[in-house]
Amino acid sequence: MSFVVGLLVLLLIISGIIISRLIQYYRQVYLKGWLKRNGVLVLAQVVDLQKQNHVRKDGYGRLLWNLVPVSVITVQWQQPQTHHAYTFTQRIVGRLAKTLIPGQPIVLLVDPNNPRRYSMVIPSHVFDVSPS
Repeated sequence: MSFVVGLLVLLLIISGIIISRLIQYYRQVYLKGWLKRNGVLVLAQVVDLQKQNHVRKDGYGRLLWNLVPVSVITVQWQQPQTHHAYTFTQRIVGRLAKTLIPGQPIVLLVDPNNPRRYSMVIPSHVFDVSPS
């Protein structure tokens, strides 16, 4: 009997995790759609670029290979009316090309009422598609 209860509890936990991930995904999709309809296009400047390699370890702790290259882009934009500077950060799956450098402009979609709600418009030419 306790095995069945344990199995049901495990099933409920896994279901809760899956449902929360689905809600998070659909919320992001909704926000991007809302920003495309109601957001304001602004030009920000790239402040920092970082490369983060997600690595997988085997059971003995040795590194096997880099699974997914992840880049982090940090940009800054100053709101013209208030002169308040906002910093935006976005993680991007994939290697960035060397053409994206600090100081370069990049487009953001920003909620005019809440600049913390944003989406970066990253052109495809900033991704490095050459083999490693």
